[in-house]
Amino acid sequence: VTCGTVRSLQSPLHRAARGNSSGAMAIDAAEQLAKAVALAAGIPKLPPHKQTADADADAFEALRAALYAARKDESALGRFAEEDMWHVFELLLRRSKLKKPVIGRCKECLGILLVSPEWLRAAQSCVEMSERLKELSADVPALLERLSEVLPPGPVRSKPTPSSVSLEQEIAEAKVDVESKLLSGRTVMAGFGFRFPQDHVSEKLDRATDGFQRVFAAVTKMGRSADKAGRGCKALAVLDTFQEKDFENLMTFFLTMYNSGVRNSFRLRIRFVVDKLNELCPNFHKVSDRREWGELSTQGAVAPIRNVGGADAAAGECMAPRQPVVIWVDCQREAYQASALAKAPDVHVEEFGDEDSIKPLLQGYMRDRCADMATRVDVAILNKRHVDTIPQLLSECKSAGRRPPRFIVICRRTSDVKLAAYGVEDGAVVTRWEEATRIAMEEVSRRRMQSA
Repeated sequence: VTCGTVRSLQSPLHRAARGNSSGAMAIDAAEQLAKAVALAAGIPKLPPHKQTADADADAFEALRAALYAARKDESALGRFAEEDMWHVFELLLRRSKLKKPVIGRCKECLGILLVSPEWLRAAQSCVEMSERLKELSADVPALLERLSEVLPPGPVRSKPTPSSVSLEQEIAEAKVDVESKLLSGRTVMAGFGFRFPQDHVSEKLDRATDGFQRVFAAVTKMGRSADKAGRGCKALAVLDTFQEKDFENLMTFFLTMYNSGVRNSFRLRIRFVVDKLNELCPNFHKVSDRREWGELSTQGAVAPIRNVGGADAAAGECMAPRQPVVIWVDCQREAYQASALAKAPDVHVEEFGDEDSIKPLLQGYMRDRCADMATRVDVAILNKRHVDTIPQLLSECKSAGRRPPRFIVICRRTSDVKLAAYGVEDGAVVTRWEEATRIAMEEVSRRRMQSA
């Protein structure tokens, strides 16, 4: 299938628009598309309450307009980070679940993108992504053929490499972004006296959470910059301006947020921030290494055993852990938010997004729960993309002498995943959220009866 075949997917309206495109529009196409891609890639980084259908609609309209402008100049499709391309594909897949006219527009956008070998490689680099895009394109033979096309030999990027921006420029830009987010986040925290607010019915909660989110984004970018340019890169320089008291203030805010009881879904991110700062900054380590920070201390002690319902948890493994936990990994928050599990008062659902970056966080969470005798992970619900984390999760359970959870994988075809290949004997592969919920609740009830 040639690029021309894919272009034939464009409607007569689009072809007519090509003839009317001005030179200025062609020049601006690359910049317009870059902004649209950044908008789509930024949605998963928004606070949960802002990850709405309206945000998707705005990003989609910006992307659609940019792609129409890029038709006349294919070079405008440019070279983007592979992760950003995946976010664009995810946006198209989300929008394709709406009304029929929107589905057609999604296919048109996909056809324009796949003209570019770089975008095609990104689509093919993730098997699950490729399969989902093929499903979207099931009634468009040209798109199906393009998605199955074997590209001629050439440079294939597995990681994004900036073309027009050097590594030095990239780190310089990261430094500005890191400083802005870290310092503004600290300012927000200072407004609360570096203590997470307990006034849970006011806007204070959202403002304080936004402050943490800024610090989280800054520390995440620090880690990526350090991976590319080493620990001495300029993006980390802002940490040298922090004094011991500054780090103590940050740890106080992290700990009070961690123990607030109203932001439990952020606990994993808090641990990530503490661990990453501990890794990147020796001066932070001197503060975080103290035992006074309890579960957030980086001294290396396992998570402390908590008393639950007045019972003495110090009895260890001989006493059945009390709090059932269900891990749920999915790109769509409504998967677990609409689940009966989310409404069960005695079950904690720990939700994870669908990004590749959550894999080490997922393993760290399992490690913490294995060390905490007041909880037990009864079920882990994964999508196909993260099924390869199962061996690591099983290893954590085995090392701690804990019973592994029952693994449930949600995918489009039950034949797509063979759990036995990952060391799972008693798992389940299903196609619907409702099936996963039913099996999970049955498993929680069964284990509760066994421990009674």
